[in-house]
Amino acid sequence: MKIKGADMTIGDAGVPISITVDEDLTDIELTSLEMVFVSPSGNTFTRTPAEKTTYTATYYTYTADIDEDGTWHVYFRNLATGFEYNEGNNVFTVRKKAEDMASDNG
Repeated sequence: MKIKGADMTIGDAGVPISITVDEDLTDIELTSLEMVFVSPSGNTFTRTPAEKTTYTATYYTYTADIDEDGTWHVYFRNLATGFEYNEGNNVFTVRKKAEDMASDNG
């Protein structure tokens, strides 16, 4: 599985997070796919991808999704086939917004 790297800040919306797998997703309904996000503190939530191609599923973040800075993990589930892709190298980094970092130092 491959994930496109991302450097985002807390609360960013519309950031595409894509996971590429080695199974054909063509005939799978989007509602049968899940992307599982694990925050730096260990909290998890699932989201249905917004779109897919033959081997790639993409989710676009909402403002409330990414609420912690640090290293996030994401993995993919195909509920229709039972396949789960959770290799440990699917990570992205989130940092605080500049104004939040400034207030931390004030």
